[in-house]
Amino acid sequence: MLEDYFKTLFDTYFSRVRNYIFYRCGDTELATDIAQETFLRIWEKDLHPEKNKEKALLFKIAGDIFISSYRKK
Repeated sequence: MLEDYFKTLFDTYFSRVRNYIFYRCGDTELATDIAQETFLRIWEKDLHPEKNKEKALLFKIAGDIFISSYRKK
């Protein structure tokens, strides 16, 4: 059941998260890496966002990862 939920979440939002980060940085490779890291965190922490709040959580996590990577550079 969890795997089905995660697959649906990934299929629905992966390209949106990647496009959001690409808009902020202009680097396709970095945007893809951050999008993957975002979904990895959702999976590892076993998060189950409320209905209609998934997008906000994903974009928040992705934005935080982007800012963190930007600061490291």
